Amino acid sequence: MPATKISDSANIAILDSKITANMCAGVFTVDISPSVFLGAGAQNILGASVKITNISNGTTTKEYPSSGYDIVTPFTSVVSVNIPTIAGTYQYGKYSFTVQLTDAGGKIYEVTKNVSICAPDSKNKKYGTLSAQLNGSCKTGKLAVIADPVPVYNGVISDSQVNDFSLEYPTKSTLAVLDDISVTNFSVVLFEGVYAFSGTSCANYNLGDNVFAKVSYHYKREKDIRCALDEECISARLKQLVDQLDTDCSDKEKKETQDVIIKTLLLVKSIETTINAGFDASDYVAELETVLGCVCTCNCGEGAPVIPDTVGNDVVLQGCGIETEVNGLTTTYTINNYDYIVEVAENGGALTINTPVLTDCTKRQTITFDITKVYAQIKTQINTDTEYNFWASVVNKSWDGVLPECLGYTQAQWAALTFKQRSAALFASVCAGGVCNAVISGDITSNSGSSVNIGWVNKSGVYEVAIYIDDILTGTVLATASLGGFIAPGFADGSAHSYSLVAKCSNGSIGNTLTGDFTYFGCPTIAPPTVTSANITASCPYNLTALVGALPAGIAAEWHSQNNTNAQTLVANPSQATDGTYYVFAKNSNGCYSVGVAVVLVCATGNCTAPQNLIA
Repeated sequence: MPATKISDSANIAILDSKITANMCAGVFTVDISPSVFLGAGAQNILGASVKITNISNGTTTKEYPSSGYDIVTPFTSVVSVNIPTIAGTYQYGKYSFTVQLTDAGGKIYEVTKNVSICAPDSKNKKYGTLSAQLNGSCKTGKLAVIADPVPVYNGVISDSQVNDFSLEYPTKSTLAVLDDISVTNFSVVLFEGVYAFSGTSCANYNLGDNVFAKVSYHYKREKDIRCALDEECISARLKQLVDQLDTDCSDKEKKETQDVIIKTLLLVKSIETTINAGFDASDYVAELETVLGCVCTCNCGEGAPVIPDTVGNDVVLQGCGIETEVNGLTTTYTINNYDYIVEVAENGGALTINTPVLTDCTKRQTITFDITKVYAQIKTQINTDTEYNFWASVVNKSWDGVLPECLGYTQAQWAALTFKQRSAALFASVCAGGVCNAVISGDITSNSGSSVNIGWVNKSGVYEVAIYIDDILTGTVLATASLGGFIAPGFADGSAHSYSLVAKCSNGSIGNTLTGDFTYFGCPTIAPPTVTSANITASCPYNLTALVGALPAGIAAEWHSQNNTNAQTLVANPSQATDGTYYVFAKNSNGCYSVGVAVVLVCATGNCTAPQNLIA
């Protein structure tokens, strides 16, 4: 199934997964890196979980976690699961990979992809077996090694492979094994004797839709390379055969001897011709020894190269020669050529890009910027409180440096005001006039659950006190008693905060200001309550409290009509509930809450009976 497009979330636009069946390492890997998040929406998503099922035999390879999630923000981690095996062989078949993402608020989205894995070789059930060509040229003094290409897998050609090959020289050469070879063809100095090529290759196959398979192949090939003929041995054996013609009794025996002589001369000529042409005559030499029944070659150089000191290096150029790898006589130059893809995320048509057009060896892509679309989007953006406040703060900067003493403010107090507050202070001062002698003192803070209590003493002339937290007006308290206080909900969050208490007179002018700082660690994490059912159809009024399971000591259940714990949404009598969606929270004695659990209640309207027979 392709990626899931999401239109009802403020955090994610596309949920996609990348699946890799890595049979080189023996693991399945799953991640959601191809997904498209909206802005900083990844910070709001609760997490993603992965389930893997072998559809072929109906077994579950990996279940969703019983608690928590496999992948959490910033969603860059990868889930790895061992591929199941039987007697050391992978359980091949069709697997289903489902990624379940839980959005903020508990809404769930899914994307499922299927991957079929099979044995790469009918003879080897776990990995494929390949070979190589070992071609010796006695004329040039080189051995060319050409590894077999990896085969097609599931109808797909491999787009890349990681190789680890080695080559053993003949024993008499005394050369060390040539290790860590990553290229599939190269050449080395030629010696007479047995060469042994071996190693592994991990081939990557792109199966489409962000699904990949990595398959392991093993290579093995040995070959005895022959170049120098022992002509004395061959001559002596031919003389024996010629003499034998005179001693053979029957025509059949004479014919058999003649056939051996003719075959010998033919093979000797074939060997000479093949060597002179620069090809490998080893197979002809082996056949000649079989025909004559003797060893007809020798290592005349006793471990020296077939052609010493005259063998030139081979050069293979791939790209522009940025990286080099030397294997024997072959130096491979490699440049990593990348495909560059330019994509534009959905932006309402403000920025578009066309398909590249090839003209006279030049690819040209046109990017179009539509300022009218951007202008419309800016106007939409400004129609939010956040943007209003931002532009107000920009204008507010223009008032910096104005002397505020005439309005009864110090520079620090003036700097803490927003543009709206500065404007109100200016107009109030113009309209009311006069000065203010309001005085407060004795400020003190404490916390209760997730809230912070701020207290002070109203000394004289106080009409009201404005409370600023982190330079933002948080509330205003009228001075009806000598002691003043304000509860700041949610500020016991473990972060450092500053506050200012500004005394005001009835004419709007400002008296003195008290400032301070606080840091409180408020509520612990509280497990949400469990409910027996999240969707209820029953007669109403219905008792919601009966749905809640047992709670730990000191924890109580509290019902709200919305997914928050504000006093305005508190359900006064949850035992007499009617139609609607309700949220239950776990609450401790300090006023700390868990996340809410949603319950949908549908009131039944009565029962209907079957039609009755009418008797006339």
